[in-house]
Formats: sequence, structure tokens, C-alpha cells
Amino acid sequence: MGILLGADRPELAFGSLLLFVTNYFAILLTGSFVFGLMGFPAPVLSGATPRVRQLAITTVVLMIAIIAVPLGLASRTVIRDSLVESRVTEAAKSWTAGTGYHLKSVTANDKTVSVVVAGTGAIPAPETIESQLSGQIYGMRVRVTAIPAQIIEFGTK
Repeated sequence: MGILLGADRPELAFGSLLLFVTNYFAILLTGSFVFGLMGFPAPVLSGATPRVRQLAITTVVLMIAIIAVPLGLASRTVIRDSLVESRVTEAAKSWTAGTGYHLKSVTANDKTVSVVVAGTGAIPAPETIESQLSGQIYGMRVRVTAIPAQIIEFGTK
């Protein structure tokens, strides 16, 4: 039985396709640039009409736009998620400071930030971290998972 990579996570499949197409066009554009430096366009375009030249330029600009727009949107999402994770990490560390809980992980994706804390005792008041993050994470929802832990200490001889 085969495994379809990314079938359960369409954003991974889109990211993979975007990477492939970006690399494909980067190789083509770099090759075209090198051929241009070597003087190959002059013989090819010497008999070309202005319409053919305009079509070539339009095609290149269109291909760049087809790559630049999705790549820009994907980059924007990665940058936003990284910024959100950083802000939530700092807020969560401050939120759990002085309690029996400590931060395990922070993960941002789509419209939700998942925070995992582990420890003992009473869970800190969620209003504290909520007020710290208000207006800081682009309206994303925060889901905190608190994992109770048991601490066992013993001496050895």
C-alpha cells in the first residue's frame, strides 16, 4: 500500500509544489540570464518584430508574477507564525513564572496558537496571559494544554 505524502496536510503539499515550481523557474531564469550574458539573444532576436519582443517580455513578467505572489504569501505566513510564536513564548514564560508550571512548546498555524505547559499545583489564571497577548497576535485563538505532572524525589546510597 502506498503512502500519499501530505494527504492529511494540504499546506505541506502546496508548499512542496511551490518549492518545486520556484526552483524550476529559478533554473530557467538563471539559464536565460547566463545565455543573455553570453550574447545569445542578439542573433535570435535580430529578425524579431516588436510584437515578438513584447510577447517574450510579457511572458517573463507573467511567470515571475505567478511565482512571486504565492511565494510572497507563503513567506508572509511563515514570518507571521514565527513572530506569533515568539510573542506567545515570552508571554507564556512570564505567565508561568513563579508557579509549578513551565512552558513545553508553542506552535502557531492558521488561526490557532497551541501552548503546552506542564507542572504541578494550580494552573495560572488564563486572564493574565490573555491580557498580555491582547492585540499582539493578529486575532489568533490560543489553546493552552496544561499537563499535570507528578514529581518523585528519593535519595540513593
